[in-house]
Amino acid sequence: MVAFTKGQAVVQVQAAPIEGVVESFAFDPDTANITVLVSYKDAEGNEQQRYFNQAELTAAPAGA
Repeated sequence: MVAFTKGQAVVQVQAAPIEGVVESFAFDPDTANITVLVSYKDAEGNEQQRYFNQAELTAAPAGA
């Protein structure tokens, strides 16, 4: 069964972007890239950490 009709406007479903603080950096010897460890709170308010490629991040606006 098709969930949409032809010509219907749609929006891609995406998770909310992670906003956090840079904690550390690491070198990935397999890709020769620097990865960035970010600390953040998930949707439930739990502290989490995740590594990102630098291209996946941008600096938050001042005061954010």
